[in-house]
Amino acid sequence: MAKPIEAVIIEYLNADTGFIEDGIKAYAQEPFNEKPSQNPDRFIVVEKTGSSCSDYLYSSMIAVQSYAPTVYDASCLSERVIEAMDGLTDLDRITGVGLNSNYVFNKTSTKQPRYQAVFDISHY
Repeated sequence: MAKPIEAVIIEYLNADTGFIEDGIKAYAQEPFNEKPSQNPDRFIVVEKTGSSCSDYLYSSMIAVQSYAPTVYDASCLSERVIEAMDGLTDLDRITGVGLNSNYVFNKTSTKQPRYQAVFDISHY
């Protein structure tokens, strides 16, 4: 059974893009520790927001949220994500990646700065 596309992207971002060297990890959901001081201040969350399939070729809309201490830092992290996502086509399963949009997407409940980049990804 093939891995979900979100898992493929998270593994790719964590392994091949240099984020780990800066202490930034990609997750499927926000990391949470009992002690707030142990929560990372910069991280990435990958979510699939929709998908379709035609002739065994999938088209998925993937939202990548970049969290950071300031809106500026979140914006810079989002730009790094966009650059890294361009390399996804090096993977066998990915046939195309296109940036749909990139915008400020502050988390209103906690007022935590974040940016969201949305990608259209073709894969099988």
